[in-house]
Amino acid sequence: VELSTLKGALALAAHRAAAGVCVESVARKTTMKKILIFVCLLSCGLVLAAPHYPSPQGHITDAANILDSQSRQQLERQLADFERQSSIEIAVATVPSLEGETIESYAVGLFKYWGVGKKGKDNGVLLLVAPNDRKVRIEVGYGLEPKLPDGLCGQIIRENMTPPFRSQRYAEGIGAGIQAAENALTGESPPTPSPDAVEIPHIL
Repeated sequence: VELSTLKGALALAAHRAAAGVCVESVARKTTMKKILIFVCLLSCGLVLAAPHYPSPQGHITDAANILDSQSRQQLERQLADFERQSSIEIAVATVPSLEGETIESYAVGLFKYWGVGKKGKDNGVLLLVAPNDRKVRIEVGYGLEPKLPDGLCGQIIRENMTPPFRSQRYAEGIGAGIQAAENALTGESPPTPSPDAVEIPHIL
C-alpha cells in the first residue's frame, strides 16, 4: 500500500510539474507575441511618422514644380560643371510640404537620405525650398562649414534668395543662391544683393 501510495504521489507531482511547465511555456509565448506586436506597431508608427522624401533627380529635384524646364536644365548644367571643377556637390530640392517637420530637421534628414557630397569628405550642400510652407534652408556638410557657415547661409537666403521668391521668381532666387554659395566655396566675392533685400527671417 505504501509503495502504491508513493507511486501515486510521484505521478501526481510529475503531472503537476508538467502542467506547470506547459503553463509557463504558454505564458512565455504570450509575452513574446505581445512584444512582437508592440515592436511591429512601433515600427509602423515610425514609418508613418517619417517624412516622405523625394527621390533625387540629378542636382535639381523640383518636387514642388516651381521651376520651368529651361531654368531647371540651366541650373542642372551649372551645378554639374561646378562639381566637376571643384568636386563639391550642391543639390537643390523643392518640396510641396515639410509634412509637419521643421525646415531644419527636414533638411538634415533629406541631406542624410540623399547622401549629398563625397563619402569621407562631407563636401555637400543642400539648398531646400518649401514654397507652400514659406521656408528656405541651406544645409552644409561638415567639411564645408568653414567656408559656408550658418551666418553666411542666412545672409545668402535673406539678401539673394528671398527677394525674388517674394515675387514668385523662384528660378531667379535659386540661381542667385547657388551662385552666392559657389562664390563663397571658391573664395570669390559674393554677388551683389538684390535691391529688394531686407533683414527678414528665413521665410518666403
